[in-house]
Amino acid sequence: LIRCLADLIGVPFVKADATKFSETGYVGQDTDDLVRSLVQQADNDLPLAECGIIYLDEVDKIAGTREMAGRDVSGRGVQTNLLKLMEDTDVPLRGPNDIRGQLEMAMEMARGGGSNAPQTINTRSILFICSGAFSGLPELIARRVRRGALGFSSEPTRPESDPADLFELLSTKDLIDYGFESEFAGRLPVRVTCRSLSTADLKRILTESEGSILRQYEASFHAYGIGITFHPDLIDRIAQEASLEGTGARGLVSVLEKLLRDLKFELPSTRLREVTITPDFFDNPETARRTLFERARKLDLEEQAELVAEFAAHFTRQHGIQITFTPDASLALAKLAQASDKPLAEFCQDHFSDFPFGLKLIQARTGTTTFTIDEPAAIDPNGTLSRWVVDSYRSGI
Repeated sequence: LIRCLADLIGVPFVKADATKFSETGYVGQDTDDLVRSLVQQADNDLPLAECGIIYLDEVDKIAGTREMAGRDVSGRGVQTNLLKLMEDTDVPLRGPNDIRGQLEMAMEMARGGGSNAPQTINTRSILFICSGAFSGLPELIARRVRRGALGFSSEPTRPESDPADLFELLSTKDLIDYGFESEFAGRLPVRVTCRSLSTADLKRILTESEGSILRQYEASFHAYGIGITFHPDLIDRIAQEASLEGTGARGLVSVLEKLLRDLKFELPSTRLREVTITPDFFDNPETARRTLFERARKLDLEEQAELVAEFAAHFTRQHGIQITFTPDASLALAKLAQASDKPLAEFCQDHFSDFPFGLKLIQARTGTTTFTIDEPAAIDPNGTLSRWVVDSYRSGI
């Protein structure tokens, strides 16, 4: 949001996490590096960099603790350094711990005494925006509000269920109690509360956002030639489950990953090409998955049955004897091939290896050139062939 704001205004923008800074800069980065980064983003245009925006995330993580003994170099120490930047100071363009800057300075001195360009940047007009989750701060506000409501003449206060409602009652004292220096809190006078996303908001994110996670899953399945659609009622359920996660739009990813993780890896190996995800995958996930894969298995068997017909045609061309398989026989052979872990053509070749000799023998005795193989014959081809041969001799007699 703030990056778009900076683009609209036409000023450089720098984003950083407060957790990576330390007071000295030897371990972790120095806060002055934020301002130097603005100069880099502005292509060394100092007047433009002096009007830039610095966005500092996770600022709640540098809140100090009064119980800590000694110096807090990653908490209150960072606050002190940031306070200098927020007030009005000149920051050197080359850091004392920046090896690259020291090398550039040494090269300039070797060339003749340094450059006439400004060596500092002023922070007076730089806009600092800080954000964070501030876990535990609503409890501090609630305790303060309850303390202020004691006594018979006090106004009764209703309990605030949404932390955002408590954040609206935020005062500077709450920030100080949370662990911020009073000067640091005073330098951030404009405070804005972001409310939690509602179920309707999450549904809009699912269906209308440019990078919708639903579109991403559809693209992932489409890469394997599988068209996936989501039932409208399922989208409502996804939004409801994600709102219970309490992690904002990230909850959508958690819910969908739990819902589709197994399908994402198992469906590409099936013959399914169109899949509809219904609310049953939430209510009865095991039953829904079993039903889906039963349909996939049936499609596999039907495709295998087509391969059985191809084997019969090849047998007819090769041996001059026509064989046909009933639908039940084709499905039975497909199941047997799956159980044997062999390709269907190879399985049928081995399974009916005695048929060329036996059927030619029957043809010579009876003149029969067409044979129909039913399910029992497909399951026990050798036994069936033996009976047919015996019957041919009996009929010949």
